[in-house]
Amino acid sequence: METRDKKQLPVELRTIEILSKVLDSTFRVPFTSFKFGIDPILGFVPIIGDLVSFAISLFIIWTVYKHKASTMLIVLMLKNIFVDLIMGSVPLVGNIADFMHRANSKNLKLIHEYHYENKHQKGGKTLLIGLLVFIILTIIAMFYLLWYLWQMII
Repeated sequence: METRDKKQLPVELRTIEILSKVLDSTFRVPFTSFKFGIDPILGFVPIIGDLVSFAISLFIIWTVYKHKASTMLIVLMLKNIFVDLIMGSVPLVGNIADFMHRANSKNLKLIHEYHYENKHQKGGKTLLIGLLVFIILTIIAMFYLLWYLWQMII
């Protein structure tokens, strides 16, 4: 299997490595190996913080997409950030989950596997359909939950 030289990695993809580190592992808790980035910190700003983090993660995926990555890679990356968004939207539990999930680091690992180890090269259309169904059902469930809570208040 052919591996690619790290120097061949486009500048935009090196930028992804920096963004991923800033979002997921910029800071280290003293006397431990535990690292975290600004993603969980943004999560403490209700709604807007998670959306800003989500937008940056989407930018990372868009950059990978522009470089003609496989559908499989894109879908796996989307799954990671949607799980992060959904977990982060749960008050308090989501804030804790943001420190642990690290979607951007997982996506960076997927990019490296794709670029250097030729993994995730296959289609991925079935996975994409499954992800879209999951997203739609999650949105419906969230709207139903909001409606239910609204009815309880009134």
